[in-house]
Amino acid sequence: DIISDKHIAISEYSSSFTLNKCLQMKPAVHTIPALLEASVASSPAAVFLQHRAGKELSTLTYRETAAAVNRLSVCLIRSGCQKGDRLALLAENSREWIITYLAILRTGCVVVPLDSLMPLSDIIHILEFSHCRRFYCSKHFAAQITGLPPTERPRIPVQLLKPVETRPEPPDPEFNFPELQSS
Repeated sequence: DIISDKHIAISEYSSSFTLNKCLQMKPAVHTIPALLEASVASSPAAVFLQHRAGKELSTLTYRETAAAVNRLSVCLIRSGCQKGDRLALLAENSREWIITYLAILRTGCVVVPLDSLMPLSDIIHILEFSHCRRFYCSKHFAAQITGLPPTERPRIPVQLLKPVETRPEPPDPEFNFPELQSS
């Protein structure tokens, strides 16, 4: 059958061509922090995210986001977080959630993201059985947790998400933080 022979020939050529192209390409970016760094290098001034607070719409560029992520990563490391630690994260959709998520990954820690629509009893159960070292959450969820009787609260520190600081972008796009060099 001529059509299937052509299809096979094209398919084999296409696969060979694709494999050859892949072998010539640079290694793929394999982690989310590396993807962010690559995006900062290629498009530092591009908008990474937008946030609406009432009628105000604010934006963060890739460079501003990376700077906020690196600042928080340094804080996490200085507070004793180590590569491989499990850190729980619970908040409404927000810039703070995104920055905290990326910062946790940047330090080499493991994010345990919790669904904000889960019942509080399920959240406590996951916190207990996931062996998280810390629990980062929004004010809303911190109030719910601290409102529980002491015997029902998680036995790990509860910490509020840090507000995103939008500082002027540093002139050095590499954001050299010695604490982050080993991750």
